[in-house]
Amino acid sequence: MEGELLLKLLMNVGAPVGICFYTLYGVNNTLKEQDKTFKELAKVMDIFTKEIERRDFEHAHKIERLEEQVRELSFKINGYQRKE
Repeated sequence: MEGELLLKLLMNVGAPVGICFYTLYGVNNTLKEQDKTFKELAKVMDIFTKEIERRDFEHAHKIERLEEQVRELSFKINGYQRKE
C-alpha cells in the first residue's frame, strides 16, 4: 500500500517537477544564446553608428567646402557683371 502511494506521489509530483526543471534548463540555455546574440548585435550597432558619424562629419565638411566655392563663384560672377 505504501509502495503504491509512493509511486502515485512520484507520478503526480515527480514527473511535473522533472518536466519543469527540463523546461527551465532549456529556457536558460536559450537565454544565454540570446544574450550572446544581443552582445554581438550591440557591437555591430556601435560600428554602424561610428561609421554614420564619420560620414556625417565628412559630408558636413564637403558641404562647407561647396558653400565656400559657391560664395567665391557668386563673388566672381558679381564682380564680372559689375565690370560690364
